[in-house]
Amino acid sequence: MVQTRTRKYVVAAALAGLAYLLYYISFPVIPGFTWMKVDFSDLPILLAFFILGPADGLLVAVLRSLLYFVLTGFDAANFIGIAAGFLATVTFVFSLYRFLAARDKSVTNIIMAGAIATIALTVVMSLANWAVVTPLYMRVIGLQLPFSIGRYVLTVVAPFNVIKGILLTVAFGLIYRHLENWIEHKHHEY
Repeated sequence: MVQTRTRKYVVAAALAGLAYLLYYISFPVIPGFTWMKVDFSDLPILLAFFILGPADGLLVAVLRSLLYFVLTGFDAANFIGIAAGFLATVTFVFSLYRFLAARDKSVTNIIMAGAIATIALTVVMSLANWAVVTPLYMRVIGLQLPFSIGRYVLTVVAPFNVIKGILLTVAFGLIYRHLENWIEHKHHEY
């Protein structure tokens, strides 16, 4: 029992470390808004959800975000971005996991789960950016937008999250389909 718990923590730490490293492999997808970048750090967190369960998967997300915050600097703008990224991760990952957990992991179900998770991500992050994130950035770092926050959310934030959700769904689907037996084995092991 203790050995299994220790191994579970080691797997969680390794996945958090991998997620942290993947944070640095990012690219902008909306021209003119280069601070909004897609990264694939959610993929190890998704694997953690399916291998270790949702509580430990959430722990991996927290560890990834804490690592990034501690190692990139303690300033307000960084904190806002990391908090928004954490909200995006939890929204997408939990939505996808919740849909797929009790179903077979067929291509159709992965696509449906990805669509639901992408819609949830887009709605939650659009509301968060409209009500909290963007106004905070405007106050803290003096962010200037070329148009209203509402238009920014509709023309930049929402499309960004749709693109991000699609890319994460495709990447997760490819990874899961190739590692399905291993993931299922590890899930039953822990």
